[in-house]
This record gives sequence, structure tokens and C-alpha cells, in this order.
Amino acid sequence: MLGAQVDCLLAGWPSASPPLFFAESTMRRTLKIFVIPAGKPAGSPPEPGPDVELEAASDDALLAAAHEAIAKRGQRARAVSFTPTGLVAYAEAAR
Repeated sequence: MLGAQVDCLLAGWPSASPPLFFAESTMRRTLKIFVIPAGKPAGSPPEPGPDVELEAASDDALLAAAHEAIAKRGQRARAVSFTPTGLVAYAEAAR
């Protein structure tokens, strides 16, 4: 144990143990997609779409991941918002 303390002091660490290095943390959230149907009259309710699991390092990255997930489905995001439990998006077919 004394050897570890000496090594730490020689390396410039203030305590008897080396510092801990943590990997970058990520957030995992569920994106609920609602699809605005094409060809239906204005005011028609959106249809529930799939739930998509997203993982990113920040809120901004989660928004980007949501837009990317919607685009991969061949849709265009009309609105993407955070909720207390994840994200919600309204999407329509891409033109």
C-alpha cells in the first residue's frame, strides 16, 4: 500500500489513490412519434407511430438523433419536444 501512496504522490495526485477517469456519459430516452396523415382533412388527429430508443451525450445531441431517426423513416419532423419522460415528435411524409 505504501508503494501506491508514493507512486501517487510522485505523480502529483493529492491523495493516496490515482484519479478515476469516467467514460463519457450518455442519456437514453424514448422518442414517441405521431404521424400526421397525408391526404386527410386538416384537423385530423395524428396517428401513433413507433417508439424509438435514442441515446446521446447531450440534450442537443438527442434532438439531432430524433431528427435523424425520423428522416431514416422517410418522414420530415414538424415538431420535436422534450417531455418529462422522453421526447415526442410530430412527423409527416417527406416531400
